Amino acid sequence: MITNSPSEKIIKQAREIAEAIFKSAEDPNQMPINEESWKKLKKLSGDSLLYKIDEKENLLSWVVTIPTSTELMEKFLAKEITEKELFEQTKPGMKYDTLYLCTIVTNPEYRNKGYSKEVTLDAIKKI
Repeated sequence: MITNSPSEKIIKQAREIAEAIFKSAEDPNQMPINEESWKKLKKLSGDSLLYKIDEKENLLSWVVTIPTSTELMEKFLAKEITEKELFEQTKPGMKYDTLYLCTIVTNPEYRNKGYSKEVTLDAIKKI
């Protein structure tokens, strides 16, 4: 099942895994991996965070996307702004015409089953 509203247990697990991989707390250029960021992502789009979970509530894979403007995305791609600045400058309610695929993670024990592709394509369609 793909959902944008998993249990708190799943959300916490996703944050812990993502922080272990990306170490955003140590990198001032990355979007922070914390509750405040999660709340803002949900305000940008209810589908900015999508999770693939199984019937036993195991977290299989998830995707984090930032809907934003072409202007901001071009600045980011030209390295004029950081990922964190892209996130900070993207505001709820502004006109979004591009999508930054920020993070796609699959738990190691569930890799090579197509879950990342499935959840990513679902996010793109919904946003």
